[in-house]
This record gives sequence, C-alpha cells and structure tokens, in this order.
Amino acid sequence: MKHGNYNYVKELIEKYQHNNWPEIETIKNSLRAEGILLEQLYPIASKSEWYGNGTYKSEGGKLVYMSPDDFLNKVRPLKIDDDSRENIDMLKQHISQGKTLDPLIIYKNGKEDGRHRAYAAKELGIKRVPVIVF
Repeated sequence: MKHGNYNYVKELIEKYQHNNWPEIETIKNSLRAEGILLEQLYPIASKSEWYGNGTYKSEGGKLVYMSPDDFLNKVRPLKIDDDSRENIDMLKQHISQGKTLDPLIIYKNGKEDGRHRAYAAKELGIKRVPVIVF
C-alpha cells in the first residue's frame, strides 16, 4: 500500500460526497486498486435524501465536521443498553455496506440527533462526522 499525504484526495471525496457525486465510488475504488490508503469517511446522504433539516442554512444552522468524540462530548450522554447496542451495530453494518446517513445535529435547545451514529462512526474508526449546528 502507498502511504503519504493524500489529504487532497480525501478533501475532494468529502467535498463531493454530500452532493451525491455519481462517480465517487468509482474514484474510491480506483484509488484503493492503486494501493492508496483512504481513511473511512462518514457516508453522508445527499441533501435531498435527508429526513429533515435540508434547509438548515436558512434556519441559522451550519454544517461542520468534528470527531465523533467531540460530538459526543457536546451532547447528552447515551446509555448503551441492549437496544442502543443493537442500533449502533445495525448502523455500523449500514455504513460498512456503503449506505448513506443524514448528518448529526446539535440544536440550540441542547438536544441532538445522532448519538448512535456517532458511536457507530467512532467504532468504525471514522475520524470526522458531519454535524449541523444550530
């Protein structure tokens, strides 16, 4: 495997990933075939596929990237019971299969959406997750 500074590749993939660029998987596969190591990225869905908050900008929100730990440190703790563990494991499988997810969210009122996704990303070694912050 080739090692080195491939930040430009990661930035390119991240830039177009949230726009659902059709060739993104082809590019990733080509780079892997050449032996270029890529860090696993959070598979953000295109804005038109989001469950909600597609109009976050007009509502005062901002899309930022942070580590799963940073997100988890900013939000309410999650009790990892059997149901939560099952949800996290299903999300890990979802991500591993290349399926997309909505960004995580931190609302003005202190609530959040995405703690299970943050844990799944963390356990998969994903270094940065998209977060809409209001």
